[in-house]
Amino acid sequence: MTKWSPNSWRAKPIKQVPAYPDLAALEATEARLTTYPPLVFAGEARKLKKQLAAVAASCFFS
Repeated sequence: MTKWSPNSWRAKPIKQVPAYPDLAALEATEARLTTYPPLVFAGEARKLKKQLAAVAASCFFS
């Protein structure tokens, strides 16, 4: 497994990609997006993972 980073998705093979005729606008948009806070915080993801594990355990052991 490779280590995750914000740009690690760029190493994945492209299956579907829209055409971006204005690459400068695309790059400007990507740069702007990097200034925004994350949509999901790490603590929220960890909490969800624990909750899903609890649900899976209760389904498996009941």
